[in-house]
Amino acid sequence: MPVSPDESAAHVSTLKVATFNINGVRSRVSILLQWLQREAPDVVCLQELKAPDEAFPIAQIRDAGYGAIWQGQRSWNGVAILARGMDPLESRRGLPGDASDTQSRYLEAAAHGVIVGCLYLPNGNPQPGPKFDYKLAWFERLIEHAAMLSGCGHPVVLAGDYNVVPTDFDIYNPRSWLKDALLQPESRACYARLLAQGWTDALRAMHTDDRIYTFWDYFRQHWQRDAGLRIDHLLLNAELAGRLTGAGVDRWVRGLPSPSDHAPTWVTLASD
Repeated sequence: MPVSPDESAAHVSTLKVATFNINGVRSRVSILLQWLQREAPDVVCLQELKAPDEAFPIAQIRDAGYGAIWQGQRSWNGVAILARGMDPLESRRGLPGDASDTQSRYLEAAAHGVIVGCLYLPNGNPQPGPKFDYKLAWFERLIEHAAMLSGCGHPVVLAGDYNVVPTDFDIYNPRSWLKDALLQPESRACYARLLAQGWTDALRAMHTDDRIYTFWDYFRQHWQRDAGLRIDHLLLNAELAGRLTGAGVDRWVRGLPSPSDHAPTWVTLASD
């Protein structure tokens, strides 16, 4: 069972939880710090640290007013959870279900009264093949673990880079990506099964009819043309969904020099 969020509660009137695939924390720490100062999220899930544990810039993050837990991996993967004004209380490191899986893709902690699962779901390309098989197997493990979290009785958010475009409405032009693992029927079916447990896709719930993206790759002027994809998601369980007051994407971060190909994505939640 996860740690009770009551042990990590803090007095905040509105809670802001964000997810950001930083695509290299060492090379983009200045972007991270600039964003933290300007937007002041209360809880942050980071993905693709691409750095071993000892290279995580914890001193700079603490100087910015955040505590953190992290699981690094040299050159690839890596996830972290930051909490403003406190240290997150870790409850899980890695998904259950496969003891042989050493990829750094999942962290779970309590912070500011909420259980936070930070995830970096496998990309799965090229497909078909072993990388796509690993993506689907990892997704199955996530679905099984998420079922327990959904019904645990505590407020929970599952935030991260899911590497899934849920529908054709979540991409600028699906025809260019038909063979990509992010759009495959199997990937989308897994995401739909996850939602069917009772999770609310917060960004889509707040922007029902809007074309809204979280990722623009570095090729073919995709950022300049707003040719994006929505693959960064924050899912709220029933205990938390009723507190949802806002959701958005900090697009200005993607427009900075030498940015990540993702932009921070966030939700605001009313106090309990």
